Amino acid sequence: MITAKIQMNIHQSLLEAEQKLLSGQISEAETLVREILAEEPDNNQALYFFGLIAKESGHSQTSIKIIEKVVQQNHRHFEAFNTLGVLHAGESRWDDAVRCFQSAVDANSSFAPAYANLGATLYRLDRLKPAFDACREALAIDPDHVAALKNICSIAIRLKDYQLAVDYHRRLAEVVPDDVELLLNFATSLALADQSNEATEVYEKVLAIDPSNTRALHGLGETYSQLGHKDRAITYFKQAIEISPKLVDAYYSLGSLDPSLFDKREREQLSHLCDSPELPSEAKAKAHFTLASIENFKGDADKAFSYFHSGNEFRRKAQFDKGIRYDRQVQDSFTDGLIAFYNSTDGHQKLPAWEYLGENLIFVVGLPRSGTTLIEQILASHGRIESIGENETIHQKIIENFGAKIIPDVARVDWPGSCARQLSEIANSY
Repeated sequence: MITAKIQMNIHQSLLEAEQKLLSGQISEAETLVREILAEEPDNNQALYFFGLIAKESGHSQTSIKIIEKVVQQNHRHFEAFNTLGVLHAGESRWDDAVRCFQSAVDANSSFAPAYANLGATLYRLDRLKPAFDACREALAIDPDHVAALKNICSIAIRLKDYQLAVDYHRRLAEVVPDDVELLLNFATSLALADQSNEATEVYEKVLAIDPSNTRALHGLGETYSQLGHKDRAITYFKQAIEISPKLVDAYYSLGSLDPSLFDKREREQLSHLCDSPELPSEAKAKAHFTLASIENFKGDADKAFSYFHSGNEFRRKAQFDKGIRYDRQVQDSFTDGLIAFYNSTDGHQKLPAWEYLGENLIFVVGLPRSGTTLIEQILASHGRIESIGENETIHQKIIENFGAKIIPDVARVDWPGSCARQLSEIANSY
């Protein structure tokens, strides 16, 4: 029988063990916990601490067995459920992790770390809406929870709600003001939300902290390109390449801006990258496409076609590696939706009459492989017509604003009124 004095000693030892664990004194904590368990083998909190010790010592399977016993004894031990979820996530048992995190928030609806972990795990499973809701619950409890803020920013971008991503990144920047990686992500979300001027300010802040940060240099090139400052964009792209000759994105952006801008050394570096076994398929695709643009500019159609062909092969491989498969049903649904939009009364007939500043504009719009590029090139051959080449802005706005009508779980705005407004804004911005 455990006397009141022994019970008081156990309570004091548990407090001491907890302090040792928090301060990283694992062996000292283990000594105290073993002493407690020798007196009271089923002490629930001591068992939990023993599971934490096993976890911190790298014995995850032992830790799981111990903490599973803890939650069997006490179904309200929310911290134990949360820790068990972290352990399952570490072993890539995502469904078990979700179950444990859900049990933690059921046991204590005010425990922000469990909501944040639940959100992160659901995001890992690509369950974006419930992941967003879980992170939002964590932030309702703890508005400065960094992990929840990071994840909700990423989820907002995946959901294409770029302004929401900007809002949460702004809050994150207040909580962690000088973190380079977070600032870079903030600048990216600003650029996606068409707030290029502020994006340049954030990128400049990164360069003030780390002058050779190639991601910031490349980002500045992209934003200045969007703002129409071609010379500045070229300068930053070339600086990024100079610092990091393997930065394929910088070559790709520079080639998209003007394939004539590469010097001999840069072309040779890019050619070597195409042959690099270390380069992932997605990067190789961009490298091949850039070389295709260069060869096309030089007038060597055979080489250009060869690079375009190999670039497409690498792009397909990159999609395959990501688990992306061609889905005929989705593509048919998308195509049917576009046809319905352009043929319906609620589609093109409701598009407003656009008033242009300057010369008249002609938009050539159609389905993939339907001859739009050929028509654009024929029109552009006329001496009084200037072409800007292919532009995906309209396509992107269609996806963002009424994709839900043609592809499940994409965007979610009214069809087609919002698209009409967006297209009007695009036309008037030219």
